[in-house]
Amino acid sequence: MAIQGICFDIDGTLYPSWMTKVLLIPTTFPDVRMMSAVRKFRNRVREEGYVHPLGEGEQAFLDQQARYVLQQLGREVTESSVTSMITQIDRQLYRMMERSFTLIRPFPHLGETLSSLVESGLILSALSDFPVARKLETLGVDRYFTYRSCAQETGYLKPHKEPFSHMAKIMGLDPSEILYVGDSYRKDMVGAKRAGMKTILLTKSLRGTTEREKYSEAHPAADMAFTDYRDFHTQVTCLTT
Repeated sequence: MAIQGICFDIDGTLYPSWMTKVLLIPTTFPDVRMMSAVRKFRNRVREEGYVHPLGEGEQAFLDQQARYVLQQLGREVTESSVTSMITQIDRQLYRMMERSFTLIRPFPHLGETLSSLVESGLILSALSDFPVARKLETLGVDRYFTYRSCAQETGYLKPHKEPFSHMAKIMGLDPSEILYVGDSYRKDMVGAKRAGMKTILLTKSLRGTTEREKYSEAHPAADMAFTDYRDFHTQVTCLTT
């Protein structure tokens, strides 16, 4: 079945991953211990078997994240302390991140590739573990995306299948009609494959058919791999005809 839509990861997929790492540095401060606890919590909810004790949805995610951080810091967990911690995490992580990401720049040939995909009739969407905010506008590609979503809106994070299944519902397509594009094998390829999507992995240079075949054997959840957006466009064309 030819694909009808393409869903893109954002960080590390639409722009280089080194930018993400550099721009996330300011979010570590001023409260280093708090951010360490936030990272531990996010790692916990990435697993397929994890169930939120407070239910699903973004508010449940934020509440549980705040409660976990408070417990890790040895602080009392009350209604007011949870509300305060949600605000503190929002200020240090999400708001700081939003300001930092105004400096991101897209991969070469991204815009022309997205334009061609839209002209061919494909539906494009973006799914990120972090709030999308104004990243697509900063990259100059917002006009190509019909849908966008943050994984934590579902109460989970990649590679849990729920964020991917939720995106398929938003797009109005069966997961098998969607190609998911990402740079993380575990978070993107494994998660999208769990939801029944086709997958393509952004990776380093692959020379020749033999090297591509060996790479595919070592990464079975990735149906294809690409090294840049010209390579991507060439490979995707065969799936849309």
